[in-house]
Order: sequence, then structure tokens, then C-alpha cells
Amino acid sequence: MPKLSSDTSQTTVDLSLDAATGDKPYLGDIVVVGMILGNAQSEIIEMLAAVTSQTEKSRNEFAAKTLEKASNLAAIFLGENAEYEPVKDWNSQTGGIAPFVAIEGQIAEPDNTNIMVTFFLLFFSGAMEAVVMFDKGNEDGSKTHLDGMREQYVETLIGLPQYDYEAKGLDPTIELGEK
Repeated sequence: MPKLSSDTSQTTVDLSLDAATGDKPYLGDIVVVGMILGNAQSEIIEMLAAVTSQTEKSRNEFAAKTLEKASNLAAIFLGENAEYEPVKDWNSQTGGIAPFVAIEGQIAEPDNTNIMVTFFLLFFSGAMEAVVMFDKGNEDGSKTHLDGMREQYVETLIGLPQYDYEAKGLDPTIELGEK
């Protein structure tokens, strides 16, 4: 059996603080994650606005670019983009993010990369819904939808469950195993 390190000089909090105050954007920082998703929303909306025709070619190009953007975001949050500082044991292929996202997003995919790509495609789909709302004259509803959706996705990416305890009649303060 492997021995646990007796070096307790750096706690998890210390390690997180070191990562958060480093030179790279830290994926455990809710502001950083919010900016990444906000930029992605803006980019997908701009791409959608740039589709000047409804030809099959333009739709296919938009779909390919959307998939590429979702794949890039998946790589960031799976710790595969060196420009970002991942959360240890969370943002990796073997970490907790993809299984958590699969549960929260009710995504059934065969591997972690596909889970994350699907998650971001769903995020982009929501942004496209907001564009439709805006085009139909519901500008306030569109903004509310974008902001709320981004907040929900940020919370999921940093590991906050979206489970609606009250709607299910459950008490979130009850610990598992207690009666």
C-alpha cells in the first residue's frame, strides 16, 4: 500500500491559493470561468449574425465552427490548454469535472471529451435561443436568458450542483447516512 506523504506544509487551500495567484487564468476562479463563457457566448452570437445566407454551405460552416469552439472549451476545462491553470484533480481527463457535468447536464456520452463538447454545444444552443428571443422583440428576456444560462454553466464548471432541493421537497442540510 502506498504511503501518504507526511509533508503537510501545503494544504489544499495553499495549493489553490498558489494556483489562483499565478500568472495564468485559474479555472477555479468564478470570475475567470464567467469571462471565458461570456466571451464564448459573444463569439457564437457574432458567428450566428455573420451567417448571411441560409444555404447548406453556410449552415455547415457555422456548425463546424461551433463544434470547433465547443472542442476548444472542452480542452480548456479538461486541463489540456496550457494557457490556463487547472484546478488539480478537477480539470483533467481523469478529474471530476466531466462526470459531474454528465450528471448535472444529463449527458450520456462515451468519454470525457465528448461529455464536455456536448455540454458546450448545449450552452451554445441556449445562446442561439436568446438570439431568437431578441429577434422576436424580447430584448430583456434575451439578456436575462443569456445571463442566467451563463451563471448556471459557470456554477456547474466549478462544481456547484444545480439540484433544486426545495422543488423536490428535500432538505439539503441533511447529511448522507443520517436519519
